[in-house]
Amino acid sequence: MIIHFNVPGRPVPKERPRVTKYSTYTPKSTSDFQRRISAAYKALGCGPFPAGVPLSVTVAAHFQTPKSLSGKKRAALEGRP
Repeated sequence: MIIHFNVPGRPVPKERPRVTKYSTYTPKSTSDFQRRISAAYKALGCGPFPAGVPLSVTVAAHFQTPKSLSGKKRAALEGRP
């Protein structure tokens, strides 16, 4: 079974949990992005994956070319991942 879905917005790297004197918590940016991934998957109407079944995930993240690159480097990277 192959499932494709898109998560809108800029990809966010997973941050380490923060530990304070009183508790441990996940940073807001990480938990917000996890909620967006979950919402995009649930919008497909798919249920949870069966336990014990192998799972393979491929992530394709698309970014704009940084403005700090020179025109020559930007031209060389045009159309490349």
